[in-house]
Amino acid sequence: MDFTGNLLPDPAQVEMEIPGYQGAGNRYYVAPNGNNANPGTITRPWKTIQKAARTLVAGDTVYIRTGTYHERVIPHNSGSAGDGYIKYAAYPGEIVILDGTGISVPVDEGLIHVAGRSYIRISGLRVIHSAYAGILVDSSGHVILKKNETADTASSGIGVWGSHNIIVDGNQVERACSNGMQEFITMAGTDVFVIRNNRLHSGGAGFGKEGITVKQGSSNGTVYRNQIYSTLANGIYVDAFDRHTFNIDVFQNIVYDVSANGIALASEQGGLLERVRVYNNILYHNKFVGISLSTCCLGVASHPLRDITIINNTLYNNGWEPWGGGIGLEANPAIQDVTIRNNILSQNLTFQIAVDAAVPRSTLAVDHNLIHGFRGSEGEMYGAYPIIGNPSFVDPPGADFHLQPNSPAIDRGSSVDAPHIDFDGNPRPLDGNGDGTAEFDVGAFELVPTAILNFRSQAAADGWLLESSETSSKGGSFNSIGTTFYLGDDQSNKQYRSILSFDTSALPDDAVIVSASLKIMRQSLEGTNPFTTHQGLLVDIADTYFGTTMALTASDFQAVATRYAVGIFNPTPTSGWYSVNLNTNAFPSINKAGTTQFRLRYKLDDDNDSIADYMKFFSGDYITTSCRPVLSIKYYLP
Repeated sequence: MDFTGNLLPDPAQVEMEIPGYQGAGNRYYVAPNGNNANPGTITRPWKTIQKAARTLVAGDTVYIRTGTYHERVIPHNSGSAGDGYIKYAAYPGEIVILDGTGISVPVDEGLIHVAGRSYIRISGLRVIHSAYAGILVDSSGHVILKKNETADTASSGIGVWGSHNIIVDGNQVERACSNGMQEFITMAGTDVFVIRNNRLHSGGAGFGKEGITVKQGSSNGTVYRNQIYSTLANGIYVDAFDRHTFNIDVFQNIVYDVSANGIALASEQGGLLERVRVYNNILYHNKFVGISLSTCCLGVASHPLRDITIINNTLYNNGWEPWGGGIGLEANPAIQDVTIRNNILSQNLTFQIAVDAAVPRSTLAVDHNLIHGFRGSEGEMYGAYPIIGNPSFVDPPGADFHLQPNSPAIDRGSSVDAPHIDFDGNPRPLDGNGDGTAEFDVGAFELVPTAILNFRSQAAADGWLLESSETSSKGGSFNSIGTTFYLGDDQSNKQYRSILSFDTSALPDDAVIVSASLKIMRQSLEGTNPFTTHQGLLVDIADTYFGTTMALTASDFQAVATRYAVGIFNPTPTSGWYSVNLNTNAFPSINKAGTTQFRLRYKLDDDNDSIADYMKFFSGDYITTSCRPVLSIKYYLP
């Protein structure tokens, strides 16, 4: 997301838009029982990943089969924008471990080492026991590291140095930096980068250092949607060190239980750090300060920090005995143009916002923050237009920092420089207090004022469908007038599917759907309960109707859906009701101008026992309205 609140594309979409990402190259395979003299096919795979690394050229992919590999991997070739990425991937659904036990890894290198290469993608690998870094990228460009795991590495789990156009997405890094060098994820001297959706944790005894560090001349990057906990040093650290570091956005991260600061900004060796924006983050129960502007380190004449914005964050219960707090600016006369606005600071230990006297007040803006638990510590301040009181979080002990409808943070923030989405991706501002005017809330979450509409299924258009024969996957008979519909299979191993139809035109045209759920009530059971044998009850959706007419027809059994498998029913009923919360990808297919239909089917078409095994549910034709299927939609109006 950029600071105006424009969402960055979905990770998958980003990758599809990268020039040359898909490629049209060859596919190769590696397996522990392979042989490097083989051609690298799925039936005659290579034995080592390094064989692939020496062979692959632009556009090629190697799929690595399950097993443990004791080797270093050093790509010899680069992909290209025209011919595509070179891709190293775990075979789908399989576990691939790269174990560095006993393998020498030079200082400042990795067990997987990408140096001077470009258009490389590495995904799905578990890298453990490296004598230095797990995965290290040096002097490279257009590299994607996605959904990998690293553990027990002497230095960084993932390190990137002197590179450009880097994506680090969806990785898990644990127990890194046992030699006290670098950080769990290091981004150093790198221009244009994204660090997102990563999970970093477990910096226990012998595994120190920071979680994510952006440092030493890095620029034009984003750090977002990461979860960081139980590290021994700062959760997220942005440090210029001795080089100009700039244009860094840090947002939508959760940092907690860290044995230092949650987020810290610094210029350890005098490099200028500027244009850093910290927003929509949640920081709680960290040892020292939730967000710190540091004066580290001694022996340097100046630590210049300029144009720093800290806005719409939520900071709760930071500071372990005997000291710590919410937002702290240490004694640094080289700080310029710092904004602290629209943050919630609640029950942090010894201060909520504290600014050392050495910080110039002339370029410091502190306003519209909610203060809960002012301590009166040295340098502590309310700032201008404070909101004073309990923020009324939904469940602070359970780490749910959404706002309750009575929160004083609602509609009390400033619009100046405020992000236009919140932590959850909901738009800002919204009219949270119902006074007819949309205003920005304070903190990481915008209260979404919602309404709920409940729809009952339409009798004329719902009913069951029975497969024409066991393996035809086509409808044969159907019933649209029965008071029950069936799901499961009959004595001929033919599958029952059913259609439910709802008139959803009562939804406002501009409604933004927050959640949708479907409930059906059991009437009786024939044979074995298919919830236990048929691998889950799935839901398909059609944004008007299945087939060519709203009326039930046999071909609705196999008719094309707008989206398939948008939810799976909970197999455990509540008072006879089975329910499913629909996935968000179903929401665009809910028709605000007319009919929305759902097709219910078990994932396993039949259990092949030549015995009828199906459950009956009350349909829209049932005489008692309260037993008919229900579609519940929660929405808000922007």
